[in-house]
Amino acid sequence: MNTNEQNITVEQIMENIREEIEKRKNESNKKNELQKPANDITSDNDTKQITSLRYQDFAVENKIPLQQSYHVNQFLIFNDRDFVINAFIGILKRHPELKEIEYYLGLLRSFSLNKIEILWKLRTSNEGLIRCVSIRHITRKYYLTRFFKIFKNKIPIIKNLAVWFIAFVRLPKILKYIETVDRTNNIRYYENIDVINTMFRKYTLDINQNLSMLQENSKNIFLSMENMKNELSALDRFLKTDIENKFTILSEQIKNIINESSDLKNYVQEIQENKINKIKLEIESNISNMDKSIQNQLKDIENGLNKFNLEITDKTNESLKYYNEINKQLTKIINQNQLQNDIYLSFENRFRGTREVTKKKLKAYLPYIKKANSKTNFNILDIGCGRGEWIELMKENGYQAIGVDINRAMVEECKKYELDVIESDALEYLKAQKDNSISIITGFQIAEHLRFDKLISLFDESFRVLKSNGMIIFETPNPENIIVGSNTFYLDPTHEKPLPSDTLIFFAETSGFRNIKIIKSSPLDLIDDYNGNNLKELIEKFNVGQDYSIIGYKE
Repeated sequence: MNTNEQNITVEQIMENIREEIEKRKNESNKKNELQKPANDITSDNDTKQITSLRYQDFAVENKIPLQQSYHVNQFLIFNDRDFVINAFIGILKRHPELKEIEYYLGLLRSFSLNKIEILWKLRTSNEGLIRCVSIRHITRKYYLTRFFKIFKNKIPIIKNLAVWFIAFVRLPKILKYIETVDRTNNIRYYENIDVINTMFRKYTLDINQNLSMLQENSKNIFLSMENMKNELSALDRFLKTDIENKFTILSEQIKNIINESSDLKNYVQEIQENKINKIKLEIESNISNMDKSIQNQLKDIENGLNKFNLEITDKTNESLKYYNEINKQLTKIINQNQLQNDIYLSFENRFRGTREVTKKKLKAYLPYIKKANSKTNFNILDIGCGRGEWIELMKENGYQAIGVDINRAMVEECKKYELDVIESDALEYLKAQKDNSISIITGFQIAEHLRFDKLISLFDESFRVLKSNGMIIFETPNPENIIVGSNTFYLDPTHEKPLPSDTLIFFAETSGFRNIKIIKSSPLDLIDDYNGNNLKELIEKFNVGQDYSIIGYKE
């Protein structure tokens, strides 16, 4: 007997009894099943699958055989729930849904419809018409039933007499049916009692066997515990005696070790005293020798320091002479730079025009500034501001603008007009600004002064520093004009190279600017009354604007 059988509970016994009853019911159903006809629409496997999935709680003990033709009495032998389920299986070739069972049982149990009417309703439904199952004598019985219902509702006295007459006529069948049902219930009852008694005797026998085995096991365990107890007591006595003997031996060994350790301690002390004395003498002798050596070294160091002081004095005198010479050279260079700055300021005053003329030209860009004005933290940076005409124009129109120029003479000129200008290299100043911090960056007549790498940095740094929707305006001489490209561009010796407009457009697009425009300004209009066509393009090259500006936006 295994461990699982020893731990059987009452619940498990009852579960086994239920399983045995279900098993016997299934065997009885298999014996009563008829062979499936060849023309059956729904297969046996499908029916079992539907039943197992949907109607485990509504299993039918006896099923009507699946065929295409029935006698009405084949359905009438079933009652209540079994009747509804078998009606669906026979007529519609499927099991009913739970809601369909509840619906037709409600009609049947409330006497709203009888069996004949339910069969007729299923047979004449859309699904029943598709299945086209033949039920003999159903039509006659249905119309008789309907006639009888109408007749008894119209004449109440005849209704009561008819009910009593039909009950009297059907009384033998009713009694026979009751007797059959009672006999079937008694048979099932006693079969279940026999199953329960059999299972009860089986599990009682198992329980008794388990109890006897448990008693035998408990006796064996008790005897084992007694033997173990005796063995433990003997082991305890043995251990006590053995431990006492070993403790005595160990105590004697400890005493011997203590004696030996005291002798060893004395020996070590003697050795230590001798070593200490030797080391002391050696240290004293070494100290005396080191003292002499240190004194000699100190004398050498003192002599070396004296020589070093003399050398330092000579070097210092030479450095002072060299510094004075460098200072003279730097002063000369600074004066030369200042002279160059002053010369360039005079150059600007002569060839660029007066402040008023320059401001008048720059007013052409005011509409672009007004359009780009965001009204919140709106600021303008003008790089290479020169004499500050643009800064002054921005100030007059109520805008906050800062100028940057490396030429000190230009910066001092701007200070005379109380303009906000910083002396610095324009690109270095631009690189020091934060991302997305400036609304507009301008530069008039500055791009042509920059080398290629500086020009690329100008566009890249401007794009980084500009706010979203920020704008650049860079003005430069227009080499498309023949006079500018061949003559006036080279008046300024600080110019690098002429810059065609397509070049600046390419640099701006590469840096990320969009919606780029080219605005040409300051046309010459030397010839305005020529009507010929042969020299029209050439004349346009003379008349085209002397300057152009590139305007781009950061989206």
